[in-house]
Amino acid sequence: MPPQFNFNWESVASHTPQGAWFPNQEFLENIDNYKYNKFINIGMYPHYLFLFKSIVGHIKKNLLFKNQTQDLVDKCLAELREETSSDKEIIFVGVHCRRTDYGWHMESLAGATLVDHTYFDKAFDIYRSRYNTDSRQVVFLAVSDDQPWIKENLGKHSDVRFGLDFSQGKVEDGQMPGFDLCLLASCDHSIHTYGTFGMWGSLLAGGDVIATTGTTGKEEATTEEDQIYRRAAMENWVYLDVRDKENIQEVTISPSTSAT
Repeated sequence: MPPQFNFNWESVASHTPQGAWFPNQEFLENIDNYKYNKFINIGMYPHYLFLFKSIVGHIKKNLLFKNQTQDLVDKCLAELREETSSDKEIIFVGVHCRRTDYGWHMESLAGATLVDHTYFDKAFDIYRSRYNTDSRQVVFLAVSDDQPWIKENLGKHSDVRFGLDFSQGKVEDGQMPGFDLCLLASCDHSIHTYGTFGMWGSLLAGGDVIATTGTTGKEEATTEEDQIYRRAAMENWVYLDVRDKENIQEVTISPSTSAT
């Protein structure tokens, strides 16, 4: 950088030990002072859901997918509707399962572990009980960064379909994340595990959302997702406490202004 340029970056955020970034209170209380002529460091992995949740509708109208991606997803959904061979309205539920390197991330930051198939089994049953009727039928559309795992663990369900089966041979590897996110965003409701990819799929889809909590296996210990969810207090979101795999419970997360 030329010596005549001197950028004074101001840090306005900090992170919890579990990795959740939140803006500092001084910044929030004096935000007008930061609107102009400022270089602001908002954190390495900011996800200020509690701040932008009120404008998600506006974001959805302006954050659009490429035409060829949306057209392919629309075609996939149309094929699935025809595949059911019935007059029922199809309710699509997007399912995102984050795995691979995220297991190390959760373990190192919060002592948490990845969920297994029991989380999805419970979430599927909840949506079936909500929306399967004489005139409606739920179809789950699953995507993941670990395709073999979801096929092995979720393939036993007759109402589960996999995004890869519709994108393989049609979408280049480098474009696959865009297709997966578009597929999630085009669904009516959502199930996600952890990470911002699945969270954005749920936000862009709207509707009901089921997410995880209790992945640390301990009563008071939290993950960065738990902290983000508590701060945001999202409506229409239900959390499944996975500490007891034999008795997974639906819970609500109370609003919190704390970063812990």
